[in-house]
Amino acid sequence: MFDRIIRALKMDKTIFAEVAKDPKLMNEATLIVVVVTVVGALGSLFLTIAFFGLGFLSFILAIINGIAIGWVLWSWVSAWIAKKWQVGTATFQEMLRGFAYATTPRIVGILAFIPILGWLIAFAGSVYSLYLAFLAIKQIQNFDNQKATINVAVGWLIFLIVGFIISGIIGAATAAFALRAVGL
Repeated sequence: MFDRIIRALKMDKTIFAEVAKDPKLMNEATLIVVVVTVVGALGSLFLTIAFFGLGFLSFILAIINGIAIGWVLWSWVSAWIAKKWQVGTATFQEMLRGFAYATTPRIVGILAFIPILGWLIAFAGSVYSLYLAFLAIKQIQNFDNQKATINVAVGWLIFLIVGFIISGIIGAATAAFALRAVGL
C-alpha cells in the first residue's frame, strides 16, 4: 500500500491505471480515503475550535465532504462524463480506486490550524491532489490533456457546488439550533 501511495505522490506514469484495474485494491483505496479525510479533517477541527468554537461540526462536514462528495460523487461524475461525452471506458469502481490514491496529498490538511502557514500548506495539498486527479483521469481513461482537463474541471466544479450546498444547509441548521438554544 505505502509503495503505491509513494508512487502516486511521485506522479508515477502507471500507478493510477494499475490500481484502477485491480479490483482487489478497493478495500485499500477505501482505507486510504478514510484515513486521509479524517486526518485532514482534524486540521479543520483544531482550526475551528481555536478560532471559532465550532470544531465538531466542521470536522463532520469535512469528513462528509471528503468521502461522500470529494471521492464517491466525483468518481461517479468523472466516470459518467467520460462515458457519456468523452468516449471513456473506465467504470465508476475503477475511478474510485484511482482517485483514492490521488487524495493522499490532502493529509497535510491536519496542519491547517497553524497560524499563517497552516492553511497554505493545506491548500497546497489540495492543489496537488487536484493535479493527481488530473493524472488519474488521464491514465485511467487513456485521455489526452484536453479531455482530462475538461473532465477534472467539471468534476471539481460539481464537487464545489454540492459541497457549498451541503455546508449551507448544515450551517443554517446549526445557526437555527443555536438561536433556539439561547431562546431567540
